[in-house]
Amino acid sequence: MTTLLAIGTGKGLFLATSVDGRRTWRVSGPHHPMTGVYAVAVDTRRDVPRLLAGTTSSHFGPSVATSDDLGASWQEPEQAPVAFPADTGASLGRVWQLAPAGPAEPEVVWAGTEPSALFRSADGGRTFELVRALWDHPHRKQWEAGFGGQAVHTVLPHPHDPARLTVAMSTGGVYHSDDAGASWAPGNTGIRAYFLPDEWPEFGQCVHKVARDAGDPERLYAQTTTASTARRRGRTWCRSPPLAQRLGSRWWPTPAAPG
Repeated sequence: MTTLLAIGTGKGLFLATSVDGRRTWRVSGPHHPMTGVYAVAVDTRRDVPRLLAGTTSSHFGPSVATSDDLGASWQEPEQAPVAFPADTGASLGRVWQLAPAGPAEPEVVWAGTEPSALFRSADGGRTFELVRALWDHPHRKQWEAGFGGQAVHTVLPHPHDPARLTVAMSTGGVYHSDDAGASWAPGNTGIRAYFLPDEWPEFGQCVHKVARDAGDPERLYAQTTTASTARRRGRTWCRSPPLAQRLGSRWWPTPAAPG
């Protein structure tokens, strides 16, 4: 069995493969040399996995490239695969996240971008369309930039229910959709924002990343400014001790819960 590790850097993409249980590795690259690679996805829903790379060239700008032969060759459409419609007045900074949908939608791929927006592809990641419902959300104008910019850095399709989707951004927080992206609701209850006058706001939290539990798709883990947290279907986040605290450090006090 071959193991593939994709490593995105500011100077290109490196691919490491192992055929002996990760004891030794063969590294190829850089693919897309001297180009920033901010997002990589491995789409395993087809016989031969498809690689998707979110690239940002100082000359050509941001793009998404695909490979159906594990990086031996790469394809990009002649037109920009991810682009904001003219009426939005926005331009793409870069693609921060690429996420294949579940097995029920074998050609759907999601892309999270800077500025904060979500795009959907119905052709395996070759072309994308803006998800208008998130872009037109009334909260959007109040989302701010974190230290790394203002971007949707997390896109989590539900593995068993195509209608359910979660995104997260800095800053802005976590948003959920139960209708395949047609509408969105904030899902930040229990995440503290100590830097705001209201420390428990509906939205505006500085969420750094969200991941789904591999064995329990109803449980999510969020890395935030204050603590790592987890939630279930009830959509209320529960605090877990900060990493420094769990390692025995006294640097971080446990924040008080709301109410």
